[in-house]
Amino acid sequence: MPNILTRVILFLSSYAPLMLILVIRDSFQSRPAAIGLVVVAAVSVLGLFVYLRLAAAFAAVPVTVSAVMSRDGHAMGYITSYLLPFLNVGFRDPWNAVSLGVVFVVLCILYVNSNLIHTNPILNLCGFHIFEIETAEKTKAAVISRRAHIRTGSTLGAVPLGDYVLMEKSG
Repeated sequence: MPNILTRVILFLSSYAPLMLILVIRDSFQSRPAAIGLVVVAAVSVLGLFVYLRLAAAFAAVPVTVSAVMSRDGHAMGYITSYLLPFLNVGFRDPWNAVSLGVVFVVLCILYVNSNLIHTNPILNLCGFHIFEIETAEKTKAAVISRRAHIRTGSTLGAVPLGDYVLMEKSG
């Protein structure tokens, strides 16, 4: 399983688009909050790319796929949290800012403790697809791949990213 810092960076990167929406909707009310959100969003997305580049450098292990199901739709679950900025919760009122912060902390705890690193819309925007596979050994895992389709019976070269999360190594 990736360490806690890596999982937090992956969580923050998954919400980077939401942070930018909040900045666009609220930047005229609180410039320091807007700058802070832009910095967090940029650093977390950069952290995601660094993490993926480092993970791609590790040796791949062969994984034979006995069953596969697309999980790209899991990223759609984030759509509900992306509605937050449209509820007119702004940063002008400190209590609104604190309550929004509590929502993010709860989401972060759930994301990190549930090891949801593969549920990240930024991955989808960057051309990755998420699959749930069952291996020949009857183990289930999430696979992050640039392929749009994985065939049953194929063998993947995959890098383990954490418990039951793999990234297909391309090339």
